[in-house]
Amino acid sequence: MDNLALELTRAAAAVAALGGSNAEFNSLSDAQVLAARGPIADLLRLSNTVAALLAGTIAKRSRPKLGQSGLAARHGFGNPTLMVQQATGLSRVEAGRLLAVGVLMNETESAERRVASRRRS
Repeated sequence: MDNLALELTRAAAAVAALGGSNAEFNSLSDAQVLAARGPIADLLRLSNTVAALLAGTIAKRSRPKLGQSGLAARHGFGNPTLMVQQATGLSRVEAGRLLAVGVLMNETESAERRVASRRRS
């Protein structure tokens, strides 16, 4: 995940260099406006990936078998979806989707580690 963090840092820096106001964006040339689409799309994609990783972690730490000792319950949320919704500002449906993606990413990464471990044995 170090590559993800590095990519996120680079994308954020590239977007920040574009400016932070209408005046700054309006002063960009047409070519700069067209070129800006790439870094902005990268930042959105990477931000969504990181949000899914967070959601997956919230889900894992809020598993039903943990009951009231789960992360979401300990912080006053009835379920992990509500916690993700509050953390991200997404709608409940969008938070649920993000949670599902995060759980899938978590399970996939765990399975890949198990397979790699078995290959080394």
